[in-house]
Amino acid sequence: MALLKAKNESPPDINKIISTIALIEGRTKQTIVERINRISGESVSYGAITKRSDFPDKFLDALEGIINALEPHQKEFILKENRLGGPDIQRNELSSDILEWISFHKFSGMRFIEKCTNSVNGDNGSFLLIRRSSEDLIHLSRMIVSYDPTRFAYPTFVTTRYSDEKKVDKVVRGGIVESGASIYAIGRVKNDTGVRFSRLNFYTRTNRTDLYGIRCGHSINTNRPYAHLLYAYQLKKKRSHDEILDILYARDASDPILSREIQDFSKIMDLLDPKNIIEMGLQPLAIDV
Repeated sequence: MALLKAKNESPPDINKIISTIALIEGRTKQTIVERINRISGESVSYGAITKRSDFPDKFLDALEGIINALEPHQKEFILKENRLGGPDIQRNELSSDILEWISFHKFSGMRFIEKCTNSVNGDNGSFLLIRRSSEDLIHLSRMIVSYDPTRFAYPTFVTTRYSDEKKVDKVVRGGIVESGASIYAIGRVKNDTGVRFSRLNFYTRTNRTDLYGIRCGHSINTNRPYAHLLYAYQLKKKRSHDEILDILYARDASDPILSREIQDFSKIMDLLDPKNIIEMGLQPLAIDV
């Protein structure tokens, strides 16, 4: 790889590059070095990797082949982490070091991708996000989840909330990773410095895969740490955009459209009772209505 052989002011750190490949593949660094030696016919010792700055061309060529065999987003990650490729290598708007780190440590699972994104079935990635701020008042948002492995190592989401004036009020974009029976979503609020973090468990219903758990962020009134319960209702039934908007505009839990369009709505409201947040291991830190 010309990038590895280039005589730059700051030569590439081969030890760091090998460490990054080991991280991505879930192997030891020594295993990667042995593989490079086997491909190249060289005999660079594992102990020398951290001490030397010059390497045989065949060794670098073999390392190039291993990098080129990775998935596009993994190769791009190596280039970014090691400052290779010049100014044309830019980090995507949605990329996040922590999401990439989690994905490359193989914490991501396939259940969420198969059941809850638009990659397998175009209907699977559409959700209503429901939260309850008082006995009768609710807040609804629309979430679209997609998965394109040629762009990201993890599914991405866009959440849209509408105001009482029926205009887009807030947009949040981010990524999701799966670990065990839970998913972890990290998002950034558009045109704001706000960040949202959610930990949700799978809540399987008849013909649907819903999600239920806790969202953490900041109170809009006091900017204090704040947590609330969140239910993601999968929209499996075919609905037009206008029909979905009619649901999103509902504010009162007694609105008949909610019980008509959301199966087991009363049970969902019980799950979102604020007292349940203590049962899930968190104390409410602020009141945000």
